[in-house]
Amino acid sequence: MLENFIYGMPWLILLLGIFSVPLFSYFSKSNTLPWHVTEFFVLASFFFEVVFYNKPINKQFFAADYYTLLFSCVIYVCALSLLLLARRWHSSMSTSGTLYCEGLLVGILSGNILIDVTNFAFVPFLLCGLMLGNYLIFRHSDNKKGSSFGFVYALSCFVCGIILILCSVALGLDNGSLQYTDIEQYLLINNSSSAAYILVLLLVFCFVFILGAAPLHFWYTETLGQTILPVMAYFTLFPPIVIFSVWNRFNMTMFMPFHTQVGIIYGAIALLSMFGGALGACSVVNIRKIISYGSMYHFGMMILLMQNFKSGDIVNLTIYLLVFLLATYGIMVSLFGLKSKGEYLFMLNDLSGAARKKPYVSAMITAYLFSLVGFPPFLGFIGLFNSVHNLVINNHPYMLFMILGTTAVLVFAYLQIIRTLYFARGNTVFDRTERGIYAVMLFNALLMLSVSLKPEWLIANIKFMTEGTLG
Repeated sequence: MLENFIYGMPWLILLLGIFSVPLFSYFSKSNTLPWHVTEFFVLASFFFEVVFYNKPINKQFFAADYYTLLFSCVIYVCALSLLLLARRWHSSMSTSGTLYCEGLLVGILSGNILIDVTNFAFVPFLLCGLMLGNYLIFRHSDNKKGSSFGFVYALSCFVCGIILILCSVALGLDNGSLQYTDIEQYLLINNSSSAAYILVLLLVFCFVFILGAAPLHFWYTETLGQTILPVMAYFTLFPPIVIFSVWNRFNMTMFMPFHTQVGIIYGAIALLSMFGGALGACSVVNIRKIISYGSMYHFGMMILLMQNFKSGDIVNLTIYLLVFLLATYGIMVSLFGLKSKGEYLFMLNDLSGAARKKPYVSAMITAYLFSLVGFPPFLGFIGLFNSVHNLVINNHPYMLFMILGTTAVLVFAYLQIIRTLYFARGNTVFDRTERGIYAVMLFNALLMLSVSLKPEWLIANIKFMTEGTLG
């Protein structure tokens, strides 16, 4: 009992943080205290997660290996990076961020347990926990339309939660056991059952909804294009880490009996997301919407990488995901450095001629955009090359041409941003960028540069930590 309590310290610390942050916020007049308290609990939980990385709280229901360690570490690093940016945003606006901190802590707790769990009975409630964290982040937005979208999102989450619970009950009644491996055996025996296939599809579309990929992206692009920067950064970076880590495990266990049918669905979802993301990015003049549509395109690419249901594809997906996170975070940091009269800018016209007044920020945005579309020698080329190589060796020539076509369209959208930064004329008076923003931009750029110079280090370590873990 004591041993389980000790191994569960990372989750207990986060749970304590969830209850502590509102109390500190209520009794303190300082707007910065909730941020410091949240950072403390996240760091403390991160420490114990690393120390007990191979010690599951219960071996029957939870896994603890290099795969769980990898994605847990990515979650913590992402959360700390988001806290750094969000705290700066709220300091400049002199507002409280208690709801943001609460939502992030709930998301970290739900995400970490989701990564470790191996029994489907926990999944509906943990996904509901993740969606609750997302909803709290939505409610944190100071935009009225963002709040109305938050209500629509909450209603959609409620429907997803009901569907997931019904799936769990149906599987439990039919199979008796909800362990992933037992469900896989059950679905192997019943792989001609329409009901079983529908259950798998319902789970897939719940993942698609949480991500904001097509065709369930109704809440994603419009909302993120109008909400505040910390909220946009969260939804672009945090949920994909959790969803793809869990989705990988499902693919290698529960979904495997339907790999042929579900692989076709993955291809359709991927193409819809890629076409929708690339064309959507070209149709708007709001830089946040362009980035959101671009993210939808990249979600499509990652889903495409899963369609062959091979353990080696997990390596390619993980590399693509990490490159996407680094480049997108770099863009978010750069957007935090573009303010005028105390307001953060989001329309392309507002950024006209920014390269003459903010040359370093503009150069960073350009480099990160090139990385996102996979231009060599930028880090994103590794992710794009692995994706193309994956399609070639699995004999998907049509998919390959579609990737090249949609990538060309997305390049056009990103070039509009670069053209505006460097060649358009504008009269925007930019505020002074904080030194901390420059420091974060520089660190992120150096990290990407070091990996670009020696990509075999990234590939070898990801392969070691993922391949063979899930099947």
